[in-house]
Amino acid sequence: MTRKIFSAGISILCFVLILCALAATFGMQMLGDLKTYVQISLKNVEEITGSRITLDDIRWDVFEGSGIRVDNLVLYDAAGVTPLIDCRKAHIKFDILPLFRAKLI
Repeated sequence: MTRKIFSAGISILCFVLILCALAATFGMQMLGDLKTYVQISLKNVEEITGSRITLDDIRWDVFEGSGIRVDNLVLYDAAGVTPLIDCRKAHIKFDILPLFRAKLI
């Protein structure tokens, strides 16, 4: 009896560990692609609006709440000379659970 319970517990533990490994692998893929997506988006924004946006670093931030951290974000006017917005550090937070429920608003 105890051998069956122990075997079931080990099986459940292994299943959970495999799920965690898969989630971590998927998460690392998303973390690595963030900068690529941002560069493509910034090019599109510059083409459409004529305004230039520069930033030094962008990364996922899960320790201060789920979100994205941006360092040295500067938005220039259409001429590209005068900075309209100059932000040393920005932390954009979002709730993850509504995304899992497919609830955007």
